[in-house]
Amino acid sequence: MSDILDNTIWALNSTQTSVQIPRPSGQLRMILTGDLPASSSDTTSVKCALMQGENMLFRCAADISWQGQSSMADPKHNFKLKLKTETTEDKFSVKLGSWVPTNKIDLKAYGQGPNKNYGNSDRSMVRDTTAGKVWRAIRRASSFPDNMIAPLHAWAYDQVNDNGLRSGALFSTEGFPCALYFGSDFYGLYTFRSTAPNEDYLIDEKNPMHYLLQPQHIHGTGANSWYQFDSSGWAISSPKLKGYDDQDDISKKFPKQFAVINRLFTYFGNVYSGADTLANAEQYINVSSWIDYILFCEVVGSNDAFMNNVMLASWDATSTSGLWHLCAYDLDETFGILFGNTGTSTLNTPEGMGFVSNVNRFTNGIFYDLNQFFAQVIRFRYASLRKIGVISETSLFQMVFETTHLMDPDDVETDNTMWGTNDQAKIGYILNWINRRISWLDQQWGYSG
Repeated sequence: MSDILDNTIWALNSTQTSVQIPRPSGQLRMILTGDLPASSSDTTSVKCALMQGENMLFRCAADISWQGQSSMADPKHNFKLKLKTETTEDKFSVKLGSWVPTNKIDLKAYGQGPNKNYGNSDRSMVRDTTAGKVWRAIRRASSFPDNMIAPLHAWAYDQVNDNGLRSGALFSTEGFPCALYFGSDFYGLYTFRSTAPNEDYLIDEKNPMHYLLQPQHIHGTGANSWYQFDSSGWAISSPKLKGYDDQDDISKKFPKQFAVINRLFTYFGNVYSGADTLANAEQYINVSSWIDYILFCEVVGSNDAFMNNVMLASWDATSTSGLWHLCAYDLDETFGILFGNTGTSTLNTPEGMGFVSNVNRFTNGIFYDLNQFFAQVIRFRYASLRKIGVISETSLFQMVFETTHLMDPDDVETDNTMWGTNDQAKIGYILNWINRRISWLDQQWGYSG
């Protein structure tokens, strides 16, 4: 009888095209067999199994390639997986806890960085996941309906088109510690992370009013900045544009979509020139979203989050109306990691870093203007979040521990031996940085409890 049951179970497993797995209560382990990609343009096929402890969570096939931008030069490499069924190579989707089902997973290395510049890298492997939690906590501490992150009509649209099943939409990324093996050989400790698909933002790429785009190292001022839209500096995920590749010039090929996006940038350009004012911001942006984003970046020290790792979203955008929102993306350059500066630099310190969004227009673009105009609003919002404990040493420490509690100390040590480490990788460094950063912000914004 047991053989019949076992055979039935294996038959079902071999043909399933989706699986639901619980949120990890311990470190994950992914085992891959096959060939690794050898270059940034290479994609190979592998077999993979995901385990927690001795329990098999799922197994499938996958296409694997390198993932990232500057990290492409990192010898440890990030990997992106496109999951498929083992036998038919159909799309294979995973729903982890409340995640929106996905067939794409990133394995984030947080390795040595280009040229083994450890000071540029989050070798702790906890900053990205922790900072994402901070951002979601800040947004969800807003009053209704801003605490829903997306506007209510976006949720209503999802209810009609997807039965409201995307209730776990992250509007960011989330990840969990994962030991990566190739065959029986330990390759390194990674983060099993969501990829920020459109669905995680309640974005329907077939809806002409749903926009989601990410800047690719744009400038603070001048051409290709927040004051002047140049699509060569952006990756557009939605709406779907037939024949479009990331950073294409869409001004002539897709003039309607260009006009929709350009409405916001024309407004920002007019603010820059003095032809308009941020007193009219509510006609163009969800002010609460942008204020919270600026505040979040100051709390975690995210210097990379204005010209590169941020998602610009709208669910009602046209060439004449609609509001734009901001969502967080890659967050490994936080809590004392500042690209181009090693751990000994004073610019990495909570005090030496200063305000990351309020330097000048050349550095921060429209965020500098917003910070100046809404200074009192930002200060009041910070005080309210401090008062209710959303921003506190206790709450942020707990967010760090939610990741470190899952990590195997032996795997951390082995990964450090294999791929190197830095002083900023120590959890004590992060906790100390958080404590001092909150104290510094309290002083700057006059919060005394």
